Amino acid sequence: MADTYIKGTAIITPVGLHTAQTCASVRSGIMRFAQLPWKDKKYDPFVMATLPDGCLPLIDTEEKECIPFGDRGLRMLRLVGALQEELAPIVPEQEIPLVVGLAQNDKLSIEVTEGYLRQMAAVSKINIDQSLSRLIAKGRASGILAIIEAMKILESGSARAVLAGGCDTYKDPELLGALDVETRLKSETNRDGFIPGEGAGLLLLTNHPPQKSQGATGYRITATATGFEPGHIHSKAPYRGKGLSQTFKSLFKDFTQKIGTVYSTMNGESYWGKEWGVASIRYKDHFAEDHGFEHPADCYGDLGGAAGPVMTALAMGGLANNYNKAPVLIYASSDDGERAAIIIDNVQS
Repeated sequence: MADTYIKGTAIITPVGLHTAQTCASVRSGIMRFAQLPWKDKKYDPFVMATLPDGCLPLIDTEEKECIPFGDRGLRMLRLVGALQEELAPIVPEQEIPLVVGLAQNDKLSIEVTEGYLRQMAAVSKINIDQSLSRLIAKGRASGILAIIEAMKILESGSARAVLAGGCDTYKDPELLGALDVETRLKSETNRDGFIPGEGAGLLLLTNHPPQKSQGATGYRITATATGFEPGHIHSKAPYRGKGLSQTFKSLFKDFTQKIGTVYSTMNGESYWGKEWGVASIRYKDHFAEDHGFEHPADCYGDLGGAAGPVMTALAMGGLANNYNKAPVLIYASSDDGERAAIIIDNVQS
């Protein structure tokens, strides 16, 4: 696999309106959780990490029939639109493919996919290559799956650069109600749950290394892998920890360096801790003894499909400021079984 280089990032989370602010907030351990006006089954308010409405642009669209997830999908558009300022200096003027990971949705039609991508491009002021753009609606792993798909586009020679990432939000009363029925949300009476969040993140990827004249440290993706867990949260099959273990097996097949730092989509539910425990024990020889382990959902909640790209930007910030040890493994696990992982490292121009 040819190396892919990350030339720029644009992210927004409940603890930061751009990359630098989010990195600093997570590094400082700042948390932004608040009560929503909606109530759970015990008539207690839902707790969530959210962005103030005033921080998101208003969207006036004539293609509402091409917005999946209803009002939730409209808020995702607003999250992507909020990336416009940070994207402006890094995105080329010419057409560029856009690959975005979303929440789980197995029923996206071609018309909805194309319409939603057009609207994402419009709100973020991106001139997209529609023919090469994609939506990947596979849940929490989607953002990393989008990065891997973007790398395939680059490797094919169809484009010189690709924007890849994800966006998601749990700020939807119907979704929160369904999670509450499943007893998945953290509360005073349920410690084995998670706090939902929202966010968006896009990375500018290219297969061209930094120019030596620039004299700066860049970042490259050196390995990728995907897998599937048959015993996922919504499955009746027994959980045996196959999904993440198979992903790591593939990831480490041709990668011999010891991992210095791990970023995980662990969100507070014990299921994900068991998954990491199984995989890390099986492949402990691939991790440095003093490797760091980060699960930033503690600060900004579960970002769903946006988690992977946001963690990648956080990992880059840690490498740039020398508080992450290279190389960095970033992995994401979806409720419905998808698993995905990448490894990033420094590259000196």
